[in-house]
Amino acid sequence: MSDIVLSPKTPISRELLLIDGVGRSGKMLMAKLVSNFKRVDYFQVLLAIDHVPVLSHLGVMSEDNAAAYLRLAVDGCVYDRACGRGMNLRPSDYSCVAKATDYPDLIRRTVDPEGPAAIAKFNTTGRIPAFLSHHIIPHARLFFKMEPNTRIIEVSRHPMDVASSWYHRGWAERMDSDPMASVPRVQTPHGDVPWWARDYADQYYAMSPVDRLMKTVIVLTRLCNEGRAALTAEQRARTHLICYEHLFDDPEGHVNRAAAFIGTEPYANMKAVLAREGLPATLDLNDRRAKRAQLAAMVSPSLMEELAVLCADYERSWGLEPLS
Repeated sequence: MSDIVLSPKTPISRELLLIDGVGRSGKMLMAKLVSNFKRVDYFQVLLAIDHVPVLSHLGVMSEDNAAAYLRLAVDGCVYDRACGRGMNLRPSDYSCVAKATDYPDLIRRTVDPEGPAAIAKFNTTGRIPAFLSHHIIPHARLFFKMEPNTRIIEVSRHPMDVASSWYHRGWAERMDSDPMASVPRVQTPHGDVPWWARDYADQYYAMSPVDRLMKTVIVLTRLCNEGRAALTAEQRARTHLICYEHLFDDPEGHVNRAAAFIGTEPYANMKAVLAREGLPATLDLNDRRAKRAQLAAMVSPSLMEELAVLCADYERSWGLEPLS
């Protein structure tokens, strides 16, 4: 590793909101809701937010250099958004800015002055840049190092549902071959593997694709659980944990608590936003049991047992009716 140390740049904004969770945990849903809070800029997706912490974790970058580079990457996105550049207008995308209550104000930026005037307006109106992230809570220290005012909304979902969703998205086969799988991979004597599989690379390709998927969900879930447990008291105060299942039961309550955590409030049309996203709704426990049966027919018993432990822990933590 080079001994060159990057110097942190002057921040464009001293606010940063991350909506995080394991893949398929429901964080995209929460990001759409949070993005309809007053002052919260409609969320963006920036791969550097997911990847730079991993590079630091692997020792490819020092923590100081990772924090400095993250600031560069985040500020580039914040500036582009502040002056109306690069806004996603693809209607079917979750991150399409047309879903924002303040969409007219966002679009107006495309004709407003750019440069320092755009930054000044962004900050004087108290705008909060928001980004979707994938299982960065184990690396939360890096974000608090970059910006102590970082806030993280962490969405958790029942591990059985997460595993089933990964399977039905095709990730058992896609993870190792799909060019759209934007995951840092590392070279090992046994072949290249996703970064989280480095410690069991000797077993990775001996597993069936569905076992590799299940092991991935187990490892990432454990990493996130351990990451939350390792937060300092100050960091925990800047982290808000949401249970996906409870969000469906009481969306208004969860939305109001999330808004209070950020220091804002929902727009007046939040009930319409919730209805658009299908909330509230009832989640059927029998659906989860059917998912378990489907996975159990394909996944090795030892991995199903590991997943069952995580499921039971999750159910106890959130007071959910157990699978069995």
